[in-house]
Amino acid sequence: MQEIGMTKTQLEKLLAKNGDSLDNYATVEELSEAVIDYLLPDLNELGLTDAELEKLYNHFESLNMEDPQFAKKNGGNRPAA
Repeated sequence: MQEIGMTKTQLEKLLAKNGDSLDNYATVEELSEAVIDYLLPDLNELGLTDAELEKLYNHFESLNMEDPQFAKKNGGNRPAA
């Protein structure tokens, strides 16, 4: 669940809210795409334009979350600001 930045409980609630389930996904990539799609309406509240949302979506799509280096870089061990 670290790959998508949610706890399993949060993820299950998001999926259930959208009539979906973890059982419907074979890969993390498929699940990530669904999560992004479900969260995009909430991103509109941030005041992002459609072009900005598309760039953000494309960025998420470009991430190789199965790469061990990605997990090391994004494992929640960021220094405090």
